[in-house]
Amino acid sequence: DASCEQRLIIRHSMLETIRALGSGVVGQVHLVRHSETGAAYALKSMRKKAYVASKATERVLDEVSLLRSCCSHPSIITLHAAFQDSTHLHLLTEVALGGELFDLVSAHGPLFPPHARFYAASLNAALIHCHDQQVIYRDLKPENVLLDSAGHVKLCDFGFTKRSPCTLPSPRLAPPALASVLHLALR
Repeated sequence: DASCEQRLIIRHSMLETIRALGSGVVGQVHLVRHSETGAAYALKSMRKKAYVASKATERVLDEVSLLRSCCSHPSIITLHAAFQDSTHLHLLTEVALGGELFDLVSAHGPLFPPHARFYAASLNAALIHCHDQQVIYRDLKPENVLLDSAGHVKLCDFGFTKRSPCTLPSPRLAPPALASVLHLALR
């Protein structure tokens, strides 16, 4: 896909931080604006020390590689650039300002069945795309399902994802992991 081959050449100094979007054990995610283009992105910044201490540096490299190979699907977060400075590894992705599926369900209660079916179908399509790319997504949970400003699903956090050396069976029916993610939404 030609759009996958076009990567931004970017330096941290080209990004203006707007606000924090979230934080985790090894880093933070910020809403940033590119100073030259004005485009908004999410910047996931991970502390190198935390990854070296936990011996997870290979996991970050895998995440970048796998996001690049799965980049052409509308229900998977798009990686625009990956770079580092002396203390952090940075992933610049599209921004999904609708928040997490987990937060939506926590704030508003169970999803209406048509909404749950829409999210399930979108996630299933994303997982099928991953399988078609020989990628096994292993961290499916509501916190890793982002929603864009229009309410469309964006699967994120490919840190535990693995590439299979062989062709994977296609998950044409919702896998058990997908059902467990949506169980929370349908309670």
